[in-house]
Amino acid sequence: MFADPDHSIAIDGSHTFPLSPDQTATQGVLSAISSASGRPLLPDDSNVALPPLYDAIDPEALDAIFEFRDGDRPDVTLSFEYGDCRVTVSSNEITIDGSE
Repeated sequence: MFADPDHSIAIDGSHTFPLSPDQTATQGVLSAISSASGRPLLPDDSNVALPPLYDAIDPEALDAIFEFRDGDRPDVTLSFEYGDCRVTVSSNEITIDGSE
């Protein structure tokens, strides 16, 4: 893990979350990471917030890749590193793999 708590994200094992039709891919990723790690999107009194997503991937590009076309999201899978996690986004789910 990183020594900097702002950039490490402690998640044990693998967690899978649905990517709902009313979410952008960016919203889904941030919600999934926040839920899996127990860390807020914005700082609060008791927890360090998640690091900016744009340090790992361009959120506009992520959303463009998974944008609805003809009523469906494209059948694509994209993986990237965020904090100490591997994030995999597909057309209907997000998987967060943390260090064990």
